[in-house]
Amino acid sequence: MDNANYTTSGSDTFDVTPDESTIVINSIAGVTYPDDVVVTYTTNSAVSAVVVYVKGTTTQVGSVTRGTNQVTVSGLGAGTYTIKITVKDANHAENSATKDFTVNPASSTIEDIAPVTVVYGEGANVTVVTTGATGIIAELLSGDSPVQGVSVDGNVISIADNIDAGTYTLVVTTVVDANHNAVSKNTTVTVGSADSTIEPIDSVTVVYGEGANVTVVTTG
Repeated sequence: MDNANYTTSGSDTFDVTPDESTIVINSIAGVTYPDDVVVTYTTNSAVSAVVVYVKGTTTQVGSVTRGTNQVTVSGLGAGTYTIKITVKDANHAENSATKDFTVNPASSTIEDIAPVTVVYGEGANVTVVTTGATGIIAELLSGDSPVQGVSVDGNVISIADNIDAGTYTLVVTTVVDANHNAVSKNTTVTVGSADSTIEPIDSVTVVYGEGANVTVVTTG
């Protein structure tokens, strides 16, 4: 048709397929309990979900705070975990990435223990100051051989009064929970010899040609 005023129009539909999302979680440095874990990542989309699992399970743990290209996970005990970050927005299809990381136990500590010196027949109490421990155990050694004579009540070690004179090694070790490592610390225990004693002796009077018996009372 040769008509200069004639026009036509039409329409059609088409789909715009979302591009693929990319998410890469960077290497996660090991941390020590109770520090937070900082996880950085790169993505071309928006983060839609972040979850942290105990590795090998579906148990979600921790508290997640989102930042710009990083998340911070707090409240984790010592152990191995998996973090899963999922990304998706209007122009990108959903995608996820996972990464394992480890929270290492912290070391418990024992403050230096002063050497102990007692005399045979006298006992002693030693108070031990610790951090990150639920208690202590103690062992007394003569060389490499255990010696009976110490007991523990809380963080106080009692040294018995009947340990033979000599020099010993007191080994103190922390009792810990799953978030801490046990440590040990040594000190010396020296038991000195006690003085022997003689009770006063009464004067003795005899006549020439007569003998006498004198009883002497001693200790040690």
